[in-house]
Amino acid sequence: MKKHLLLMAVLLLYNILSPPLQAQTSDPYYAVQYDEAGKPLLLKHQLIIAFKPELLNKSVIDNKEIITGQLQDFFSEEGIYLAQQLGIWNDDIASAPTRKIYEYLSTKDSVSITRTGETINIPKYWATLLVFWPLTESKPITQVCDSLRKFYPYIEFAHPNYLYKQNGVPNDPYYATDQFNLHPSGNPQEGNIDIENAWDIETGSPDIKLGVFDSPIMYNHEDFGGGTLATSKIKGGKVYFQTFGIKDISLFPITTTIDNHGTCVAGVAAAIRNNEKGVAGVAGGDFNTGNMGVSLYTFGLFGDPRQTNTPNGYCTDAMAATAITEGANYIPQPNGTYSGYGLHIENHSWGGPALTDNVRRAIKGAARNKCVVVCSRGNDGDDLSVPQEGTDNDNYPAVYNDEWVLSVGASGMNKERLNIKANNTGIISNTGLSLWSSQYGKKMDVLAPAAQELMITTKDDNTVTPIFTVCQYPNYCYFVGTSAAAPHVSGLSALLLSKYRFQNGFTTVLEPEDIENLIEQNASHKAIPPNLYDDKQGWGLINPDNTLTQIKDNRYKVYHFTNGGGVTYQNKGNITLTVPSTGAFGLPSGTYTAEKWQVIYTQTNTFAPSEQILGYWPRLNASEGSNSFNSLPVSEDDWANFSFSVSGNTLNVTAYSHAYYIPARNQWLYKDKVDIKTAYSVHTFNPLASAVNEVNIKSAILKAYPIPAQNKITIELANNTLQSLAVYDMKGNLIPIDYTILSKNIVLNTTNLAEGLYVCKTYLNNGSIATNKIIISK
Repeated sequence: MKKHLLLMAVLLLYNILSPPLQAQTSDPYYAVQYDEAGKPLLLKHQLIIAFKPELLNKSVIDNKEIITGQLQDFFSEEGIYLAQQLGIWNDDIASAPTRKIYEYLSTKDSVSITRTGETINIPKYWATLLVFWPLTESKPITQVCDSLRKFYPYIEFAHPNYLYKQNGVPNDPYYATDQFNLHPSGNPQEGNIDIENAWDIETGSPDIKLGVFDSPIMYNHEDFGGGTLATSKIKGGKVYFQTFGIKDISLFPITTTIDNHGTCVAGVAAAIRNNEKGVAGVAGGDFNTGNMGVSLYTFGLFGDPRQTNTPNGYCTDAMAATAITEGANYIPQPNGTYSGYGLHIENHSWGGPALTDNVRRAIKGAARNKCVVVCSRGNDGDDLSVPQEGTDNDNYPAVYNDEWVLSVGASGMNKERLNIKANNTGIISNTGLSLWSSQYGKKMDVLAPAAQELMITTKDDNTVTPIFTVCQYPNYCYFVGTSAAAPHVSGLSALLLSKYRFQNGFTTVLEPEDIENLIEQNASHKAIPPNLYDDKQGWGLINPDNTLTQIKDNRYKVYHFTNGGGVTYQNKGNITLTVPSTGAFGLPSGTYTAEKWQVIYTQTNTFAPSEQILGYWPRLNASEGSNSFNSLPVSEDDWANFSFSVSGNTLNVTAYSHAYYIPARNQWLYKDKVDIKTAYSVHTFNPLASAVNEVNIKSAILKAYPIPAQNKITIELANNTLQSLAVYDMKGNLIPIDYTILSKNIVLNTTNLAEGLYVCKTYLNNGSIATNKIIISK
């Protein structure tokens, strides 16, 4: 009861005594525009503009020492001349302060290696700049954007710099008494995800990289390894603060942070388990075996307003987008290194009402990199002054395309959506009063715990306590809100990726749609059968035990299929395409006459007689095709439609997409019809297959070089003796390969391998197995 009263006092005092959020600087370029409710909306004099690349001076873009300047400094002479001819150039605009948004990129960065080893093209992010619009401009910034969009394709998009706000029993001492989000022991017994059986299957691998996009993680906390960055499980990251700059986390004075939010999120997802300290994270490993769980990366977006130059608790569109792309991209460099972090999972416990081209493109790019993007749905689920149902308002990035994000709502004490009217919040249960509810709808996927009575997490006592935490112990706090729900799902995603991988004997790796469907289909459904889904509950409360059980050993498989079978092309005749004002596919805005081609793939998948088909789903992030636009505005989002039918151990699949040819321009829209791709997954169980898992076999470490390789790669045997080896592509296909043994080395002939990522499993005579990733770049 004391903790209820304490939180009530904090919340009420915050609402009564706290002044409205104000801009944190006298610099007029950082003046804040507020919405009708008095909440910070955007920065009045900052524009995010994506220019046509040909307008820019590529030598300046490629110079990593140049980050800021005047707009004219970033333009080529030809670009300035063209801008003058278009009428979008004058002395004030030419001298407008400007900075690179994607300062880590160069004009040569055009491809990224996905988490499944494919090479994908990435947008020319580097052509997007943050422009501090002349203070002499009298028009509102939104009107300026409307004017600039008319100059497509020379300006791809332009919008304000919007603001986003933060939204076996372990021996960890607070686990048994204060982490009822994870287990049913004690009181309360409701509202938990009962994770202990799931930990018998997987506890999290350091090979999996989880990025927390939030305030910086206090890496010196005892439950992350303690003391220094070098000894912690935080393996890297940056801060993205407008004034402080974009700097490596090792250069940031972490003890000066004023916000615990990111530390709280990180603790829920991955605080070290079984280290006799504090709490256990969902993917926190098992310290008794030397495993500290999933590796954390911190991407600081929120912090001291004197460093961020934004209102307290807010970050900008520009900084959010560059952090998202840098976290997801893995761009090969000429010297054999990579630009970007290649994260497997991104956790975003923040959001805002603005749909912007810049962040939307970044989220889409992360999904195309096969990164699992987990987003909190938001806490404005009901009118707080008059309790009533009914708001499913937008909260980006959680409501972007369903195939890009895993949108997470908050559950309360009864395992249903945390709701102001149902009084299931667990915050002030004895008073009947609550101050927030989880948002819902807009394709919200699942629920996860977020009631204060259920959970405690990591916090540093030197920082200011955020509104959604109350501290009961030194360095540990109760944590509520959909911000707390999201890292449960990020942690579960990390467990799935840790378990289902080559090192454990599986022949494929999981893609984002696989993660999402496994979590959804095995949740504790609250909706009425047979639908199992509704807008307010999503697919229900996550169930780690059910989910991990579906991939717990080699009897379970997730197959990946792309195209295959028969293909037919049907000319549907001419239609009128409408290209929106922002343009698409490199086309100026307007209307076009185009031939509409429907591309239809039919395929029959027949599995072993004893193999049971458990599920199947599209993988749109691995598909390439267009929607059936007709009179709809053209979108560059990939699209395909699938029809599945099961008969015993046979799955029949029909998949179709579209391609468009514009005769007047002799141009295919995005893809020629012969290049359309449709991709899907099939999940099976074979009770007669061996349940042996290579995770129980001793692992060996062998050095392989060069990385990346072209025509050959060498694996050092050292003092080991080779028994056999096998090379797989990232779809799990066994790839024939020639090799020779020279002295103590294995030399693989990779001449015939296509560019991409492969896995080489080397079986040694002592019974151990070495697993090496091979990257081919030609």
